[in-house]
Amino acid sequence: MDSKQLFRENVTQVMVIFLVFALMVVASNSFTSSIVERQIAQGAEEMVLTTEAKVQAWLQEAHVSIVQDAVSVVDRVEMGQSPQQIEDYFVSLNEAILQDPAILSGFLDIYGYVNGEYIDGSGWRPPTEYDPRERPWYSNAMANRGRVVFTDPYIDAELGILVVTGSLALVGDAGEDFGVIGIDVDLGKIAGYVTAMQYSRGGYGLLVSPDLTFLAHPNTSYVGQPLESLGGPYKELADEMKDKPERIAAFTMRNNMGIVVIVFYRQMYNGWYIGIASPRSSYFQDVRTMAFVLSFIGLIMMVVLSAFSIRINMARYRSDEENKAKSSFLARVSHEIRTPMNSILGMAEIILRKDISGEVYEYASVIKQAGNTLLSIINDILDFSKIESGRVAIESRKYHPASLINDVVNVIRIQVAEKPIDFFVNLDGSIPAEMLGDDVRIRQILINILNNAIKYTRRVI
Repeated sequence: MDSKQLFRENVTQVMVIFLVFALMVVASNSFTSSIVERQIAQGAEEMVLTTEAKVQAWLQEAHVSIVQDAVSVVDRVEMGQSPQQIEDYFVSLNEAILQDPAILSGFLDIYGYVNGEYIDGSGWRPPTEYDPRERPWYSNAMANRGRVVFTDPYIDAELGILVVTGSLALVGDAGEDFGVIGIDVDLGKIAGYVTAMQYSRGGYGLLVSPDLTFLAHPNTSYVGQPLESLGGPYKELADEMKDKPERIAAFTMRNNMGIVVIVFYRQMYNGWYIGIASPRSSYFQDVRTMAFVLSFIGLIMMVVLSAFSIRINMARYRSDEENKAKSSFLARVSHEIRTPMNSILGMAEIILRKDISGEVYEYASVIKQAGNTLLSIINDILDFSKIESGRVAIESRKYHPASLINDVVNVIRIQVAEKPIDFFVNLDGSIPAEMLGDDVRIRQILINILNNAIKYTRRVI
């Protein structure tokens, strides 16, 4: 393998590793992102539900206070107390609650229309044209006798703050109508609590009336304004709230500061909408962090695996080069040794053909046989080098088995003579006189088998 081929192979493997890890990172990011997004959405929804429970508990305080005060007023009316006595009762209630805000958080005033007269615990005297029966707190209570109702939040004309009025019709034991009692409650505390909601950095809470008017928003200029009047994404949000009022829903929009936010909202039991807005950048912060971590880990693993792969290829390349050098050396040495070896065998053959004594003939025969054995070993080494280099080839030609076996026996006979063992040759008469194959390889196989047999056989049993 040359350097160019090695380079191409390494580049290909690195690219495959990169693509595999890139796909793994993309799949992991997609999977974990969906999980993180679901967890974030679930967390935001839980915060909306928790805030809703807080608002509901706060309204419940006003509800309980109105019921208790209504029962007390009905009892006083049935006892025949005068409007002045009832007003004194309202004044005392005002003072007690204002001195101890824990009784009713955000309390402002208690008043009512009792037996045809307007009574106010703060001492406020309405103008002549003022008719309490035309006010929402009165008409709502009369339309829902026996049930505490709250008006839509409004800006108090005198205090200039956001107020909601809870009212209840005064009904005697015999079903008489004694009027209506109402309590004004400042929404500032609950509005501040709602707007302070923050699920992620830069987030805030929203409170919207049933008619889709802002009751609470970090931008106080929005308070009291209908969402539709603000136009743009706020109008789209209003349409979304109309379509999906009964469940927690998510809506993406660009707020007044030009920041893209995700709004989770839900309609409460009293018709108000409560929501939490979270900047999309913060909302997906955990997703981006997870994606970065996975990408970083994937990159590190990719680099490590690529380096490991390159090192293996380099080691394999060096090993291949060493094997080639070894095979080349063996082939060259074997080839160089065969030349003088053939000369030795040739001279031994010449001597054997001369008219020589029996002793010299025996010596020359031993030299020839030993030379053939050595030549066989040299051929084995050469074949080994060919096998390693992948250049060995099996030939197919005619040969005579009898001649082949005779050559093998002559080579082996010398080794047999050196050990106290017997060696017999028994040929099957059905063997053909001529066969087709690679007689050189067959001769080597037989010699190797007999060499091992002689080598590991110590004596005749």
